Formats: sequence, C-alpha cells, structure tokens
Amino acid sequence: MRDVDVNYPEEETIYGRPRGFHPLQFASVDGSSKLPESGIINRGLSSTTSDRYNFAQPDIPAIKNNFMTEITYSDIAVNDAFQNGYRVFQSKNRKLYPSNYGSITAMKEFDKKIYVVFEHGVGMIEPNERTQSANSENGSVYINTDVVLPTIFMLNTDFGSQ
Repeated sequence: MRDVDVNYPEEETIYGRPRGFHPLQFASVDGSSKLPESGIINRGLSSTTSDRYNFAQPDIPAIKNNFMTEITYSDIAVNDAFQNGYRVFQSKNRKLYPSNYGSITAMKEFDKKIYVVFEHGVGMIEPNERTQSANSENGSVYINTDVVLPTIFMLNTDFGSQ
C-alpha cells in the first residue's frame, strides 16, 4: 500500500534517493537513512492517474418492468427431430396477461388445460386452441390456430395464493 515520496526533490538531490520506508529501502549508517519516512499511501489512487467523475441522477422514481404475469413458452417439440424444441425459447413466444389479480404464483397442467393461480384469483388456459370449421357425419372438423396461449378464463376471482 505504501509508496515512495518524490515530493521533495531537494532532499533527493542531497541524499541520492527519495523518501521511502524500511522494507523497500534498506537502512544504513550513512546520512541517507536519516530521511523521514514516506507518508504516501498507494500513489496509484492519486488524481494524477485518472480523475473520478460523479454524475447526478435525476430525482425520479425508478423505471421498473414487471413480468410477474408473463408466460413464456418453448417451441413445439417434434419426435425424432435433431433439435429439442423444449429447449428453444423465442422472444415472440410469450403472453402477458393482465395484472388485475396480482402476479402468477403457480401453474398446473390437468386434462390438457393449464390452471393458473394468481395472488387473487384462479384461471384456466386451453393451450393450442382449435377452431371448429365444419360438421360432418363422421364428426366435427377442427383446424389449429397459431395462437398457442389464448386469453385466460377466470374460474374464481375470490381465492388465490400468496
């Protein structure tokens, strides 16, 4: 931490060395050892190497992004594919639900539906929703939509979980 003091050039010309301290400069019987010790601590932190700049921050509240009601989903996993789709998350694959009922605390899957527990409510999402396009003698005809997570259907707005 300590450093050599070169602030006294006249002493350095007389004694042949600047002010220092014992482990760095060895003591001897000649007059150069009678110099006072250096009082400089860590010259590397002095303002001669670089200056410190302090910037005043504006007195405004912090801008906070809240993603507590956002659900991010992965790509569809295809059997025998080279890449596992469950590990690929794209930036567009997300759905932000309203925060009227607080943040999402839990999500459970049952019977191909996702039950979402909010702080102040419970909702249900049917992922990969299909639309009925026609009826025939053999049954209904459905088509898949590109909406993976549709709007949430609130089951109960009185109970939730913290």
